[in-house]
Amino acid sequence: MNFRKIISIIFTILLSLSLISCKDNKIVGKDGNKKEDQIDTTNKVVGGEMIVPITRTKALNPIIIGDSSMYYFDKLMFEGLFKLDKNLEPKELLAESYSINGDGSINISLRKDVKWHDGETLKSSDVKFTVDTIKYGLSNGKHAGTIPEIYKSGGISDINYIKDIYISDDYNMTIYFEGVGSNILEILTFPIIPEHAFRNGTTEDKVAYEKALDIKEYKPIGTGPYKQGKYDKLKSIELKVNDEYWGSKPYIKTIIGKVLKDEELALTSFESGQVDIAFSMGVDWEKYSQGEKVKVHEFPSQQYEFLAFNFKDKMFEGEKGLAIRKAIAYGINRDSIINKVYLGHATKTDVPINPNSWLVSKDAKNIYKYNVKKARDILEKAGWQDKDGDGLFEDEDNKKISIKLTTNSYNGLRTRALDMIAEDLKNIGIEAIKDYQQINESDINEELVEKDWTNFQKKIKTGKFEIALLGWETSFTQDISFMFRKGSPDNFMKYENPEMDESLDKIYYSLTKEEKRRITEKHKR
Repeated sequence: MNFRKIISIIFTILLSLSLISCKDNKIVGKDGNKKEDQIDTTNKVVGGEMIVPITRTKALNPIIIGDSSMYYFDKLMFEGLFKLDKNLEPKELLAESYSINGDGSINISLRKDVKWHDGETLKSSDVKFTVDTIKYGLSNGKHAGTIPEIYKSGGISDINYIKDIYISDDYNMTIYFEGVGSNILEILTFPIIPEHAFRNGTTEDKVAYEKALDIKEYKPIGTGPYKQGKYDKLKSIELKVNDEYWGSKPYIKTIIGKVLKDEELALTSFESGQVDIAFSMGVDWEKYSQGEKVKVHEFPSQQYEFLAFNFKDKMFEGEKGLAIRKAIAYGINRDSIINKVYLGHATKTDVPINPNSWLVSKDAKNIYKYNVKKARDILEKAGWQDKDGDGLFEDEDNKKISIKLTTNSYNGLRTRALDMIAEDLKNIGIEAIKDYQQINESDINEELVEKDWTNFQKKIKTGKFEIALLGWETSFTQDISFMFRKGSPDNFMKYENPEMDESLDKIYYSLTKEEKRRITEKHKR
């Protein structure tokens, strides 16, 4: 299967996430981008304190996560068998080594030098207890609402795929899966919790599981580089360095998680010096980076903005439909949109996978380069002509290529992007009809935004659109089958291709990382 045909159905921009922090350094790079050769790593000093913003601290329990800030905060205290590196590739963490069997099960040997924060040794039984606890929580109505999506169907650590765990000894086990292949290492990134802390003499599983799922009185005991210090639920959480940590010791001795309402307040607190670091998904974050002691690190998020084609529309069917989609892929000036709408803080990609991913080669990222002449040539070869000289193509019945563009009207970034896309389509001979409102900022209120979003979602779900601009937060598992597989609940574009389904199956059921990458690369060329 050729991904060039597949990817022509979407126009993708990956939004960037900025990490802004107060340091003694100046801004790294005049353009706000990280430049490795400008980072001084030679004068690290042990000690100090860092204050970071966190929200929704309903619990310190890593299995019951409030939001993304607590998800990453908990990673300072808790660890999984595997972790994802900067290229989203699974690497051993608490697992010292592993081997995958022909039936898809995995043999794991734990590190023997890992201690819990209370001094006890990490054991295979802790892994099994963690899985059993999460499964208990998912199947129990009392807890089901508190277990985050990452452990449920489609989540990166979908525990339901784990069928059983056979323990050989304290450091060795075999994990069996139910119908899963190449994503098994990603699934095993969930945080491990200590069985002994919740057994406390009891042999009754239910009692131990209930203690492990507690919200109010939970005391975090992990294996990570930091352990809990002082805690005030409404104000802050203190983390102290774990002096017995098995890995490299952190330089910062104390981290304070300051409880704040939301990202907006976190950024305000950063400006006023109350916190030392903040995250921003806004495109105008450079306004926070003016001080000499502010350092900005920008990196791709998992947020995708893309054009979705309605494949149930006859316009996009057959060879002529493919020609229209290809022409649009070549005819949209994504660089211009990124610079003018997103102020340069986005990355273009033809593949709906993070461009930093170990699965994506450089030549697979941008196949469709902006080329107006090529776009018009594709349409001409498919049989359209500009018969009346107005720059727009007509068919043999003098009917113009006319496409309706839609999005949620109260998203200013999307409407501005679609305005530019409409002009780009005109330049390649396609008439674009704007099926969205032009909104004045003074008219925006919460009720109208909600109503507009509901109407937009209805259009998408009922298939009453031709091309829609919308966004998606993609999974760290880098599985794109939810978008393209026939019959997938999220395949609202109604894309169908038996070869594509076969390709996705081969990728999904690969038993090794090498095989997964080889098959993925083959289908991107």
